Amino acid sequence: MFGGAHENERRAGTENLAAIAGLAYALGKFTQTPIFQKPAILEGIHSLRKVLDSIEGVETLSPLQACLCNTLAFTVAGCDSISLLAGLDLEGICASSGSACSVGSLEPSHVVTAMGRSLEQANALVRFSLGRENVRSDLDMLSSKLPGILRRCSIVKKGPNKLGITL
Repeated sequence: MFGGAHENERRAGTENLAAIAGLAYALGKFTQTPIFQKPAILEGIHSLRKVLDSIEGVETLSPLQACLCNTLAFTVAGCDSISLLAGLDLEGICASSGSACSVGSLEPSHVVTAMGRSLEQANALVRFSLGRENVRSDLDMLSSKLPGILRRCSIVKKGPNKLGITL
């Protein structure tokens, strides 16, 4: 297939939304229990948001309402997403940056700039997505390692943050 550069040039364009919706409906008719446990995911996202909101220089972009329940997007002042992703990866933490439809692009997120944010903020976007496989210990590990990762990106002052975690 030829076309756009979606998903590292693995597909040429937008998927067939009608077929996707039809498949989702059909699967829903045959699935006994919810595959995606929204309350558990929301609990993890709210816990992670609390940690992020306690760190100076971090701005959460995901709204509290009317958003994907498993995704949390944020920016980090004075740091770029490539450095942050590298730091997270070294600690075994998976995350994303930029716009999901522009994977592999080195350009700042056009979604963040469309929200009225600066190019610097758009270039500092990181996204965490939780799934049914994530457990409390995953979030605890992320919460304990995140301040150190941000410190290595030289954006966080040393000392205890609002949650009492020493940076």
